[in-house]
Amino acid sequence: MKFIRFSGLFLFSGLLILSVIVQAAYAGEAEGNGVVKRLIALVDVRYKGLKAFEATFLQRTVQPGGSVVEARGRVYLQPPSKMRWEYASPERQFIITSGDEIYVYEPDEAQVMVMGKGGFLSKAISQAFFWGKHGLEGSFEVRAVCHGRGEECAASSFAAASDPERSLLLIPRRELRGQGVEAIVAEIDTGTGAIARMWLKNEMGAVTYLEFSGIKWNRPHDDEFFRFHVPEGVTVYRDVDDGEGSGTDSEKVQ
Repeated sequence: MKFIRFSGLFLFSGLLILSVIVQAAYAGEAEGNGVVKRLIALVDVRYKGLKAFEATFLQRTVQPGGSVVEARGRVYLQPPSKMRWEYASPERQFIITSGDEIYVYEPDEAQVMVMGKGGFLSKAISQAFFWGKHGLEGSFEVRAVCHGRGEECAASSFAAASDPERSLLLIPRRELRGQGVEAIVAEIDTGTGAIARMWLKNEMGAVTYLEFSGIKWNRPHDDEFFRFHVPEGVTVYRDVDDGEGSGTDSEKVQ
């Protein structure tokens, strides 16, 4: 089932990236240098009390060997746990959750994968999204971004295109380490306080870039928009949780 590989790549990075947006709504007073304090304050104003987020996205993942996978579509987020990704390319795909289960649907293949919150992703990562009310600094060590050859700049070197004056480096705290993500760089639109671009580096060295445009704020959809109903004739696969949250197996159930 090819959709598992494709979905895994984007679902993993998507949940991590959107967990940052959810947790931005709970950002507190920042410690550190002036850039970090200023950006955290902007994010706090923008996302505090967030009811809904909607945007067109460009998502690009570069593997260590140089291969590139690019996707485009639209994303809808309603904290704390409703999410809907609509991929238009390279293939039509929908990733939908209301907080209980995640549905990954490929209409052209007439198949859907159903996963529990902690089944596909590690439990720590899925909880960072679904229950992520700890603030940016609760789940991440927040640092300034710098570009250069010095050792102090090595941690953010994977996001060389980011603007250091508008970007935050997020290093997962202990409970999220070893769960697949090494670091995230979030670039802030200082005019609006929105997270406009993000780079996510996983522990295998792949880097996922995400860019938002056409953002709409606080225009919530009803609950039905985040529910998935299996269309007639669609094959259903259910993720088999091995009890450790690896979610590597699946079984056909319909």
